[in-house]
Amino acid sequence: SIDTYRKLKSEIKIWLRQNNVPYYMPPALPSDLYVDASHPLSEGYAMLAKQLFENKSFRSSILCSE
Repeated sequence: SIDTYRKLKSEIKIWLRQNNVPYYMPPALPSDLYVDASHPLSEGYAMLAKQLFENKSFRSSILCSE
């Protein structure tokens, strides 16, 4: 259920913060950018990629560019 998902997501965020693990959890995409319940269309993947590359935590920790 959505409540279980939200609880799990919240617990993951807490664990990541407590363990000083940089992270980025993008918001859900608009429903019209999904081909089904969990798979984005190519436009959705492009939006997610753009959000990742705009995120300082991702750029500095994952790409090691900053």
